[in-house]
Amino acid sequence: MTLKRTIISLCLAGAPWVCAAQSISGITKPIHAVVLSGPMHGQIEQINVKEGDTVGVGQTLITLRHRVEALETEKLELIWKDKSALKAAANRKSTLAKLLESSQALYAGGGSISKEALSKEQVEARQAEADWQRLEVAEEKERLEYELAKEELDRRFIKSSIAGTVTRIRHDMGERYQINEPLIELVDTSRGWFIANVDDATGRRLRPAQEVSLSFQAGDKQLQVKGRVVYLAPVLDAASGLMEIKVEFANPDNLIHLGSSGTLNVD
Repeated sequence: MTLKRTIISLCLAGAPWVCAAQSISGITKPIHAVVLSGPMHGQIEQINVKEGDTVGVGQTLITLRHRVEALETEKLELIWKDKSALKAAANRKSTLAKLLESSQALYAGGGSISKEALSKEQVEARQAEADWQRLEVAEEKERLEYELAKEELDRRFIKSSIAGTVTRIRHDMGERYQINEPLIELVDTSRGWFIANVDDATGRRLRPAQEVSLSFQAGDKQLQVKGRVVYLAPVLDAASGLMEIKVEFANPDNLIHLGSSGTLNVD
């Protein structure tokens, strides 16, 4: 039996609540609200935003003391970019390889080169090849050490992980902080959740991705907003016997102050 037929059958059986529209009260919350902290203890060098500012993804919000990390990164960059030893090893390897090739041809043609001299050149050529390979590995190690230093330096710049609004700055410039201590809070108000707890019968009238109507009081205005069901709890709360539901809705102009209450209209 389809859901539509079940509803009709319940209505005919004396359960008019099944077909009657319902208004369900709930609260709103932002989908994205983050608290950013420092990855290590240190001191705040500069605060680049203020509460209420709109920020973008990746924007630097707080700069931490980083002179030591910056100098270490610069040093490792210079070491990595110094290719003189590698170039010298490559040239020596190439030169000895060419000399060995000429000597082998000379020896094969019965020329004036002894077997002992040829063996010595072979050993030198192999050693030059090994030295070049060793420096190639060292070069890659220097690159990785430089990349790690860059990552460590980048951690000294607290950047926004979302596009949103700064809601709270917890420290002042020059203050010290501890590892993982919250520094700044952000919220994205462009989209929100309507969250409510409903009885099992009402919950069964909803389905994932269903479009529903939401009502909000914005000052002296009543706003009607379309939303989409994104979550229906798979189990009922043991204490209340209710099901949690979430409806996602757009709030591009921030007309709805997230955290306020609203109403879900179920047809």
